[in-house]
Amino acid sequence: MARPTSPEIVLNHRLAGHRHSCIRRTVAAALLVSACFAGTAGAQLSSSVRSDPDTTSNNAAINQFVGDEVAALADPATVAGARAKLLAELGGSPSPSDAFLRAYGSALAGPLNAAISGDNTLAKINAAIVLHEAATKSRSGDLLEPVLTAVKSDNQAIAIHGIRAAEGVLPVLLATMVRQPDGVLLVEELVSATERFSDEPAILLAVHESLQVGMVNGPQGLNGSNELRAAVPLLVDGVLELVEARLPEFVDGLPDTAEPELTATMFLTDKDVVRNLGDREQRVAQALADLLVLAQKQNLIPENAAERGRINTLIDNVGGGFFPFSSFVAQPAKLNEARESAKTLASNVRSQTPPSQVQPLVDALIGDLSTAYPDLRVPGELPAGE
Repeated sequence: MARPTSPEIVLNHRLAGHRHSCIRRTVAAALLVSACFAGTAGAQLSSSVRSDPDTTSNNAAINQFVGDEVAALADPATVAGARAKLLAELGGSPSPSDAFLRAYGSALAGPLNAAISGDNTLAKINAAIVLHEAATKSRSGDLLEPVLTAVKSDNQAIAIHGIRAAEGVLPVLLATMVRQPDGVLLVEELVSATERFSDEPAILLAVHESLQVGMVNGPQGLNGSNELRAAVPLLVDGVLELVEARLPEFVDGLPDTAEPELTATMFLTDKDVVRNLGDREQRVAQALADLLVLAQKQNLIPENAAERGRINTLIDNVGGGFFPFSSFVAQPAKLNEARESAKTLASNVRSQTPPSQVQPLVDALIGDLSTAYPDLRVPGELPAGE
């Protein structure tokens, strides 16, 4: 395989090779609960209400509709139709206006929060499903309260829908200084969810993706505002905390899945994220170097031969990630050698070079990183307590 010639090619390779082929499968399994509640029904609100650019005169009707249908989520006889009606308002033809989606999100916030925090399990799960879709489609910051309630839930099905709903809410909260404290709170709760569900890869993966989608793939993107760019360290801290907490698992053996590390690496080495790392640059380099060294140690263990494919995928992802990382840091010249070492490592791993021959390439990259960052701790030797 030809060596990549630009950071974008490296990033595209990793996205195409990992994100679409394996990440979604893990999360899809955890979201099968949605399919258990399939139903069909027509929307009760008229198309003129949904397409109206000014919802002022329609707010009462919207609130009444939402209140009635959310209440019906608690009854086994009406839950399927009620959920279908609530979801139908988020799409269809004609497309709902932005003003309607904002008003609809605001109307949903109170009733959904009451349902998710209530005692009726049927209503709680179905309200979480509606919340997930509503947050994704409406991008309403008013949905923060039910999102937080869902994310804090000890029910995995409810929590994962809340985590997915955060993908739609985070960009809105982080885009203005006024709402950034709410964004901080949501990120903290997302990280806390991984502690409650530490043995659930689907939760870990969903949190990683919510943190990065909220910044990189959101409707405004990193170039949307100075406030959004200023929020990069907040999300980086959240992702790094998750990566650092899982590093000891690579010391003791191989985790059941490395997909959270794959998504984290793609986020932490995204060119727009790297450009806004500020004083987190060395911490990111340290975490990635630790991950690379620990993964290679597992690669050298003969008993792990059957797992070599997924180990190499991780090494490729981390090693290849240093190429865009080294290109977009504040002073890229200091990482010129590391950039070339990263390209060589990734190319050889993709060519299925034997682990013993990969080791010198890993050593070369780590040596170049240590020269660029003299205060870097010896990669793979985790501090006590980690």
